Amino acid sequence: MKTIRLAAIVCLIALLGGACRNVNGGGGDTATVAEQTEPQSLPMPEIPTELTDSYERMKYALSHYWDKMNWRDTMLLNNDAYMEQSMANYLFILSHADSLMASKAVNRMLASASVNPKALAKLTEMASRYLYEPESPMYNAESYAILLDQLMLDPTNSGISREKMIHDHTGIMKNRVGNNASDFRFVDAKGRTGTLTEATKGARQTILIFYDPDCNVCEAVEKRLAESQRLNDMLAAGTLRIVAIDPFDGDRTKWTEHAATLPSDWIVGYSPDGAIDENETYVIRATPAVYLLDGDMTVIEKDADDATIATWL
Repeated sequence: MKTIRLAAIVCLIALLGGACRNVNGGGGDTATVAEQTEPQSLPMPEIPTELTDSYERMKYALSHYWDKMNWRDTMLLNNDAYMEQSMANYLFILSHADSLMASKAVNRMLASASVNPKALAKLTEMASRYLYEPESPMYNAESYAILLDQLMLDPTNSGISREKMIHDHTGIMKNRVGNNASDFRFVDAKGRTGTLTEATKGARQTILIFYDPDCNVCEAVEKRLAESQRLNDMLAAGTLRIVAIDPFDGDRTKWTEHAATLPSDWIVGYSPDGAIDENETYVIRATPAVYLLDGDMTVIEKDADDATIATWL
């Protein structure tokens, strides 16, 4: 995936606040602007000065973002750097919109690109890759679900098979924020069988971690959580549970060795026969997959990123 230009993102933030007129220049260093012989992304729409409210500015920017895009320009469509930076800028704004605004904006984008089947296919491929690849800096499953909602109304020329759309959409709908987390069985290091419902009983909050014993990133997250004095105090008070589960059907010797390294006040287990992963009880596209649940097992955070986890420590 191409590197996203930070300067463009910074300018987008300013634009929504009313301070920046264009991603590609205007009001910046004149020498720098002069060196840009070719635009690096689609220019931002010029927002009417009478729109001072940030919500209305965002709405206008999303509604008119693709207005100047020539979807029949083959050379432009084949310019991957231009198209990907343009998409990244758009998705950055989209990530700050509410579901209604985002749905209308995505529908408008798809409608404009549909004049050229090849353009529509390229657009949806880029959007799905940025929104649903776990390592994407623009990862946003909820925005991807909005895209799929629109595409499934008319999947023709979308570039994504209907089977994949249905599969991905079904996965995103599982264990969403605001819904109850699915229960499951696990086995702990002593061979005892338990359930998530039992493990969370009596706690005000539960941090649920799906990990792989061979995952270095998992180890780093586990270490951060284990070293947090705030979380340790909550564990000691009984207001928090930390439940770490290996959802895969892997090497149990490795699991036992790794489980022994985790704090004794965590609930550590594995999924028998990898049922959690095999049955897609939780769709785990990368590890660690970290959830935050409340006392009723309602999902508060799903696939929490580093920044979100940092607020818990």
